[in-house]
Amino acid sequence: SYNISTSLINEQYLAHRLDPAVRDWFLGELSRYPGIRKNTDMLPSGAFYGTWYWTELFSKKMGRIFAMADRLNIFQLLVVIGLIAAIFIGLGLTHPGSRRICSLFVLGTTGFTGMSLSLIIMYAYQSLYGFIFQQIAMLVMAFMAGLTLGSYLINRKLESIKDTCGAFFLVEIVCLGSCIAFIPMLIFLNSDPRAELAWIFFLASAVAGSFVGFEFPIANKVYSEGKSPASSSGVVYGVDLAGSWLAALFVSVALVPVIGMVMTSVLL
Repeated sequence: SYNISTSLINEQYLAHRLDPAVRDWFLGELSRYPGIRKNTDMLPSGAFYGTWYWTELFSKKMGRIFAMADRLNIFQLLVVIGLIAAIFIGLGLTHPGSRRICSLFVLGTTGFTGMSLSLIIMYAYQSLYGFIFQQIAMLVMAFMAGLTLGSYLINRKLESIKDTCGAFFLVEIVCLGSCIAFIPMLIFLNSDPRAELAWIFFLASAVAGSFVGFEFPIANKVYSEGKSPASSSGVVYGVDLAGSWLAALFVSVALVPVIGMVMTSVLL
């Protein structure tokens, strides 16, 4: 209907590819693998299987890691997260002096969450609109703009903040609310991927960056108690980057392709 001029894909080619006999053979072959996840916009499992296939050609050990990742489910992951959180909650309750260590844990998880949402936004945009390379710079810019704005606003009030733990709590609520709001957003956009709603992705990217920007100065203030903030900012920044690095590794390779974008948002 668009009158696109092509040399290979024409009416005869499509008739051959969509021939009922070919289709029945193809669907029959697929039915032989009931344990394989279907590849959908919100669950790009094809990326996982493709990476697994090429990895195992060159490294059987890495192939076994992919086999373990293939068995991941959200309930197992929630149990692991609950146990880790319980350890740090217990540490905070029993050792009042552990605030500095706990602040690093909070910032690391926030860095993980911010980068995870940023990646999910990119994957969802590509899945729904079919392209990403024209817009990836804009999505990253929106994330960095949110991070810069959040950091600027909190730094203006940082000296007047007396209850740093309360401020931490408020930022975590914003982070939690963003993840929760992201779930219906993904479901809605997937059901009706209209191009005029693409701006929502850029807004979401800015929000994902903003709570990282809010939290970094607060974490630095808590961690540097009794010290110069300049002397501790490197450690705090390193923890933030470590959380982001783990997200870039696990979310892109395992979580999104194995449990899907919506369930990854639930996990976050």
